[in-house]
Amino acid sequence: MNITPKVGFLPITWPGLYTAASETGEAWIQEEDTLRAQRALEAAPLEVVAHGRVVAEINEAFAAVDRFLGEDVDCMVIFVQTWNWADRILQAAQRFGRPIMLWAMPIARQWSIGGLAVTHGSMDEVGIPHKVTYGLPDQPGIVESIVRFARAAYVKNALTRARFGSIGGHGMGIYTGPIDPAQWLREFGVSVGYVDQYEVVAAGEQIPQDEIRRYYEETLKAEYGAVPPLDEVTTRSIRLYLALEQVIAREKFDFTGVNDMFALSDNYCTMCLAQSRLGVARLRHHVPQRFEWRAERVHPAPAQRRAAVHRRHKPRGQGVGHRPADRRRRGGDHAGAKPEGREAQLPAQAGGEGQRRLHRPDLQAGAHHAGADGARARQVCDAHHARRGD
Repeated sequence: MNITPKVGFLPITWPGLYTAASETGEAWIQEEDTLRAQRALEAAPLEVVAHGRVVAEINEAFAAVDRFLGEDVDCMVIFVQTWNWADRILQAAQRFGRPIMLWAMPIARQWSIGGLAVTHGSMDEVGIPHKVTYGLPDQPGIVESIVRFARAAYVKNALTRARFGSIGGHGMGIYTGPIDPAQWLREFGVSVGYVDQYEVVAAGEQIPQDEIRRYYEETLKAEYGAVPPLDEVTTRSIRLYLALEQVIAREKFDFTGVNDMFALSDNYCTMCLAQSRLGVARLRHHVPQRFEWRAERVHPAPAQRRAAVHRRHKPRGQGVGHRPADRRRRGGDHAGAKPEGREAQLPAQAGGEGQRRLHRPDLQAGAHHAGADGARARQVCDAHHARRGD
């Protein structure tokens, strides 16, 4: 499923600038400036709905916003092209009621920084939520910040149309599990529905055995190869999954939570297979591949990133890679050998193994093993730091 956020692009100014000119006689509003911003968004992974001209009047702002709403955009980018009168846009922004990003470019002739400040402050004053970005389209991070904002807006708008299914009740006394449906609707726009676990069990028992066997042979075996035999437990697990799909379709749930322990697990079977298959089915159809886009210009080279990390985290007055003496380990490791070099500077972990704090989560897990795994963890750490050059 290819998900592309839809963005409304609205350039704004104030009425007198339609005909105004600078001291050199050059028109204050340059169409090329507007197109420069618009084309940058169109080149990004966004669907852009652009208003045809720079807006300065209230009625035209309303008309543009109504068009954006009619085309169901996820957010609106208000391009503050020059100084502007904020009162000409505020009511339309209120009517829009969806995420808004203010954007201005640092072009001295336009004095857009003044217009951006006025619009930003006015929206704050009347309580219109918005974000701000300031820079040229080819500056690092400018367009990508708008893309990230649009993606977040897409998700936010999707949630306002979503329905959550709570299947079963409060499990194992976990207080982080129960939700307040009124709060979810108020804060996220998510509707909540409730279904008892027995409904799923009853629906599953109505599924013919031939359908169970067909799913076992054509789906589970085909995908996993080695699977448990089709005994009573496996049969019930498949019944629960197929029944969950029926309930979700009937209730129009977009996502669900199931109380598995211990009512089902002790009296029927667990929901483990059912819930894992729900995840597989939805990831296969709903993960947006296009969200892998990144603007190359905003990502520094690995060496630059490493230097930036060191600069950001080094203690004041110390050079890159320096470790203060009071952090050095004292005493030997679990094998009785006195640590040397880099290992002598590291605090002890469980099992007596000196371990580093790693920046990579795939190495972090291996580095926390103690005992016999500690030596291997150190080798992994040393290889990682050698690649980093520190």
